[in-house]
Amino acid sequence: MKRIGLCQPLVLATVLALGFALAWGLVSDRLVLSWLEPSMQRPAESLQFLPDGTPRVWRAEPDNPFASRDLEGNPLPVQTVAERAALHETALPRAAANPAPYWSRRICVYSDGRWPTTYWYFISDGRPNGNGYFVGYDSQNNQRVGYLGTAGLRSSPLPAAELFPFGSAIQSGLLCFQQWRSSTEYLRPGPKAKAPAGGVSDWDVYVLGHDGCVRHVDLQARTVKSIFQSADIRSMGMVWVPSGAGHGFLLHLAIRSGDQVSVLDGRDQVLRRYRLPEEARTHNIHFVQTTAGTAAVYWASPPDSLASHRDYEVYWLGPDGIQRHIQTQLGFSGNQRFGIGVALPCPLLLAGFLGNDRASELVRYGMEPGLAAALLRTGREFALDFALVQLIAVILAVFCYRRQVRYGASRWQCFVWTGFVLLLGLPGWIGYRFGRSWPVLESCPACQAPAPQDRIVCIRCTTEFPTAARRGTEVFA
Repeated sequence: MKRIGLCQPLVLATVLALGFALAWGLVSDRLVLSWLEPSMQRPAESLQFLPDGTPRVWRAEPDNPFASRDLEGNPLPVQTVAERAALHETALPRAAANPAPYWSRRICVYSDGRWPTTYWYFISDGRPNGNGYFVGYDSQNNQRVGYLGTAGLRSSPLPAAELFPFGSAIQSGLLCFQQWRSSTEYLRPGPKAKAPAGGVSDWDVYVLGHDGCVRHVDLQARTVKSIFQSADIRSMGMVWVPSGAGHGFLLHLAIRSGDQVSVLDGRDQVLRRYRLPEEARTHNIHFVQTTAGTAAVYWASPPDSLASHRDYEVYWLGPDGIQRHIQTQLGFSGNQRFGIGVALPCPLLLAGFLGNDRASELVRYGMEPGLAAALLRTGREFALDFALVQLIAVILAVFCYRRQVRYGASRWQCFVWTGFVLLLGLPGWIGYRFGRSWPVLESCPACQAPAPQDRIVCIRCTTEFPTAARRGTEVFA
């Protein structure tokens, strides 16, 4: 009788187990977790500021999209459209992001607001302590207009001394209001309006170099000017500044350097400087400018996916220092703890998923110093899920071992299949049990014990099975 090796059944069982695990996860997520989560999670909340700096908490409620409350928890009446307008905040991290070494991030395109429009491409080499430059092309005839470097416009390729010092492991950045809009909007050919006096226009681009210098590139005027110099620039961002001249809001540039934030207008003049509190200097902060000439600065605890809230530190800063400081908690749509063992009843997949998802989250947001500590914390957080899933796997592994013995498998096969079910749990049992055909069990005529009929002797008493009586219809080759 031809025997089938161990490799083919293992492959088939693994494929069936993975398919079952995927289907089980989708069904449990849709039917079980989606039913339980709304009753377990609080509505997500976010902190906003009115033009005068008054804080409010916006709540993401499905039946009331404009629900809000004050910091004391008192619900606020539904505001008008004008009252709902909140100040735009800008993120100012404690360290500038490293430029991504991909071509999709090494070539950025901007328009200059002229007619016919000139498209300017900023091209960087993507190297540490590398360089970049602007090259412009006419939108109608596709002719090259020129190059922009640190010394201004040139019709020929730039010499190395005039390239922007862009790209560094320490700090580097490129900022423009056009980056906040869809490409179909700001790249559409046609003239664009200049911002009101003192505001940043669409064609103003700010380049932060690894030499600690911020340069203002005016694509419409085709000029380049150094506007800010500091050896300790951390980051920069665009901030909406309320205007009292009937213009609504003006766009200004905020630069975080050392222990302060400087706000510059579109004419590159420093309007205000705000000294950051000592506690803020080690955090990634959010910065808001108010109509009163003050600024609101806040940061929050890491977005822990298992937390039901986040802790916020909020400071109101004036030219002379701190004016007000509060601590508050806002609801957060986390709390994913329940149900992960139901969705992944497989010890190996559960450990891999949590190790890749939860442990990496803990390291990424600085909640644990390293991967080892993150894995230990993940194990403690999901100990109940691990224990339940592993207990089911142990029970199914015992059934697997007894079935292997019942069917007369060798010691090696018993060890392999028991370990297979022990690692893969319920999906592994499904793959083991239904991933192949099983021989018929019949009672042995000699010992009466059930024995598989895929061999010529009984696995219990080793008595040879009687041959079937010939009926005259057999065919012999």
